[in-house]
Order: sequence, then C-alpha cells, then structure tokens
Amino acid sequence: MQAGRLDEAELLRTFNCGIGLVLVVAAGGADAVTRTLAAAGEAPIRIGELEPGRGIKSAAKGRGDAEAVRYSGRLA
Repeated sequence: MQAGRLDEAELLRTFNCGIGLVLVVAAGGADAVTRTLAAAGEAPIRIGELEPGRGIKSAAKGRGDAEAVRYSGRLA
C-alpha cells in the first residue's frame, strides 16, 4: 500500500480479499454469536444458511459416503 501509494479502496478493488472467515453455527445460536462478535468490535454479516440434505450423496472424493448439503443465501 505504501510502496505503491495506493489507498485502501483501491487495494480492495484490486486484490481479492474474499470473505475472510466463515462461522457455521446452529440457527438457534446465530443471534448470540452475532452479538458476541459485534461486542468484540467485529462487523458480522450473515451470508446464508445450510438446508437439510435431500438424500443426494456428495461427489467429493475421499472416505465415507457423505450426504450433500445445500447453501441458500447471497453475497452482497
């Protein structure tokens, strides 16, 4: 940033900063986690939820026979 004399907005447009950290919590605990993170100075954003499986097996390689999960939500 200093060497290239770029401001923060330009850095965020140029480099893929991604989401950063994702916490997966039970729906009943989401409000408490959000409050705790906010109290610690973070700015948590809910990005969606996992839906129950539909009996479809995951195509992921590896051991086991995992059931696929489905994500619903959107990123702004």
